[in-house]
Amino acid sequence: MTIIIDTSIDLPQDDIDSIIAACKDYVDSWFTGDEEKMRNCLHPDLIKRAILYNKDTNDWIVGRNVTREIMVEKTIQGGDSDRAETDRNYTIKLMDGYKYTAAVMLKAHFLMDYILLGKFRKRWLIVSVLWEPTPHETSLFAEPSE
Repeated sequence: MTIIIDTSIDLPQDDIDSIIAACKDYVDSWFTGDEEKMRNCLHPDLIKRAILYNKDTNDWIVGRNVTREIMVEKTIQGGDSDRAETDRNYTIKLMDGYKYTAAVMLKAHFLMDYILLGKFRKRWLIVSVLWEPTPHETSLFAEPSE
């Protein structure tokens, strides 16, 4: 795991630590199937969507909305706990933050997440995720035809 923090971000260190912790809980709980960690890092109104290539239509599409409850259910089912340890490395980059909002990039072997977080009663929670699979994730990725 690698953590990168933009040095121009003017947030208290406690907030930075909490933002990073929420993102770590999000990805680590996916790898370990930890329902409680997943539930606790996501806002109840989470919306997660993907940008995917549809080889049938030869066009890019926005995937279906994934809610907090869907993420928790998928985590209970094991999440990505069967993924090889060698593919579990990731980078978290805190790109920007203000008083109650933050933007994070999470890059793993198999996906790229852009995560938006909000601060609610002194807790940072993931509100929105826009993601796409990397070419390493062959089950979800299809190359556009030229």
